[in-house]
Formats: sequence, C-alpha cells, structure tokens
Amino acid sequence: MSKVYFSTWNGESINNIGKPEEEWEESAYNLPAQYDDHRDSKAFIGWDGVALFDEDVDVIRLAMEYAAQYQEYSEACGRCAPGRWGGRILYDVLDKIARGEGELSDLEHLREIGKSMQITSKCEIGKTVPNPILDLMTHFEDTFVACINEKKKSKHYDEKIGYIAKITAPCTDACPSHVDIPGYIEGVRDLRFDDSLMATRQTMPLAHTCGRVCPHPCEDACRRTNLDEPISIMALKRLGADWETDHEYDFFHPMEKKPSIGKKVAVIGAGPAGLTTAYYLAAEGVDVDVYEELPVLGGEVAVGVPEYRMPVDKYNQDIECVRDMGVNFITNSRISADDMRRFEKEYDATMVAVGTRISKKVRCENERPEIKGYWGAIDFLDRVEIWHYHTKRGARRESSHNRLC
Repeated sequence: MSKVYFSTWNGESINNIGKPEEEWEESAYNLPAQYDDHRDSKAFIGWDGVALFDEDVDVIRLAMEYAAQYQEYSEACGRCAPGRWGGRILYDVLDKIARGEGELSDLEHLREIGKSMQITSKCEIGKTVPNPILDLMTHFEDTFVACINEKKKSKHYDEKIGYIAKITAPCTDACPSHVDIPGYIEGVRDLRFDDSLMATRQTMPLAHTCGRVCPHPCEDACRRTNLDEPISIMALKRLGADWETDHEYDFFHPMEKKPSIGKKVAVIGAGPAGLTTAYYLAAEGVDVDVYEELPVLGGEVAVGVPEYRMPVDKYNQDIECVRDMGVNFITNSRISADDMRRFEKEYDATMVAVGTRISKKVRCENERPEIKGYWGAIDFLDRVEIWHYHTKRGARRESSHNRLC
C-alpha cells in the first residue's frame, strides 16, 4: 500500500486532487514512494501508468522527461514508424509546451500520435510508451492548457530536478525479488548459463528453489500472452543452477565478497528469507550467524515441500551457495527471549525471519479441534520430513558402523 496524490498505475484510478493529505486514498500497489534511505520520490512513471506522491510535481516536464528517456533507452524493434518515430514526436511537442511555446493544437497532435502508437506499433514497447503521457494529459488538462494560453514555462522547467531512469519489464516488476528476468533468459538463449545464473543471483540467490517452487507471478505479467502463452520464466531459471551443479563448478557469484567491515548480524530462521538476507549481508563484508530451530536448514521449503516438487539435494546446493559466501549456520537452536537480549549486546543487528509455519484451518462446519489424532498440513509435513531426516542419518551411522567393524 502506498499513499499517493494521484495514480493510474496498472489500471488503478486514484485522484486525491484537492483533498487534504490526511484524507488521501492509498494505492493498492507497493509503489516506490521512497527512492532510497535518504530521498523520497515525488513521482513514478512507466509503461503501465503514473503515480504522483507529491502535489508539487511539474506534470508537463515529467511527461517530457519520460519521453526523452524513451529516446535514450528504448529497445523498440524499429520495424514500424510509430515505434521508431512516435516517441521523438511526443518529446518534441511536450518540450515545446513545457518551454511556453505550445499551441492548443499541440494537445490534439499529442493525443493523435499517442493513440496511433498504441494501435499500430508492432511491439509492446511502442504500444505502451504513450500510456502515462495520455493519462497526465487527461487528468491534468487544465495545467497543460494554462501553460499554453499564458505562454509560460512549466513550473519547474528551469529547475535542476533528478529524473532517474531505470530499465525494467512487466515480468521483472511483478517479481517480488525483481530478478533480472530478461538478463537470465538472454543467458539461456546464448547458452551462457553462467551469465544466466549470475543475473538471477543479483537479487535472489536460491536459483534451484525458485526455478521449481516459485508461484511465478512474472508469467502472469508476461507480454507474450498477447500472442499465445507466457514464456516458461520459472523453469528457465533452474537451467543455470542445474548446469553449475551438474558440472560441479564452483559457485558463480555475481559479486566478489568484500573484506570484513567489523559488523555482525544474527539471522533467526534459515528459510528463504533468512538465507537471502545472509547471502547479501555476507557479500557486503558483514559477519552473519544464522540460527535455525530445526535440525535441517532451509525452513518450510526443506521440510514442507514434498521431494517430487523440490528435490532436497537441489535445495541444499542453494544453501551451500550461501555458506560459500562465508555465512555461519547454527541448527537445533530455538531462540528465546534471553537469547534476544544477548543478541542486542553481541550483534549490531538482528533479522527475524521465522516465517508463518501455521496450518490453515479447513473452517468447515464439522471441524472440531478438540478431537485428537489429526495433524495440520504443516505439522504433518514437518513430522514426515524430519522423520526421513533422522532415518537417513541413522542409516548413514549404521553403514559407517558396519564398515568400521
């Protein structure tokens, strides 16, 4: 949820113009209202709409800068005139209006070019570029008209304002880890599985796991659905990881581990969230201890996902990749309140990544929790997998004893 002044992102319609800030309606999307630890965003504009977080945004210059970035970063195929030249025309006309030299006929020209690009462009880039510009012209028409009629520059035209461009894609935006999906697919296409794997591990180290049990929202956003069906984005992710494992290569890390910076962090929970936190902290030179209550690492993916869905040997390779970054693991450690107080003295920070390991109730009319002999799904899978773990461990010990005898 993000507090916005105005939003048309992903078909959303939020208009808080004229309302006091405490009454602003929130966006249903987690929009980037904060650019980094030191700077808030004032606006966000892209292929699927626009969001304003502040009333003091020069919407005309915002549209102009967006059109300018399309010229610099566009990867449109160039096979059609709307995709090749439309963006340039949008920029030229918007710049003309923003510097106080526009005519009312320019607004109609912008709409005509924008609609033409949406309808006749051969690629999705050309089709979607005009979307946020047309949204701004529709909802802030008075601002455009005033700038034209009064022959004045847009309010921030001459000011130095940071407009930061970032290349993305609908699939990458939909991914919770914002994995560079075009990057790793390109690596697979070129048979450069090392490049593919390193593109994945830039933001998500568990390539084996996410290549098998990820819910893959990226595929719902895949533009290929406009032609036939989405690319198998999730399955392609595992190819680089399997290639690394099958050939017994050293781990392909996308970054070099930095020297220790003298900071220590405790991570509670060795599931996907804890493993990911530990990996990137260790890469930055932070000493990391991961505490896990169970005798096995991996959290619910290790003990709650059946072997046919997530082979544990593959998951263990992801865990070893994290360990290879210098992470220290402590199993069979249930963290108490006393431990937390101790952590405050021994560590510079503590990350709690214990998950939500509680089974859902069926909530049917005859469900009676007082009847004994029933296990919830999570509890059942835990018992089965932990039993398998102890059975295999005992078998290994027995085998070792026989050899010694």
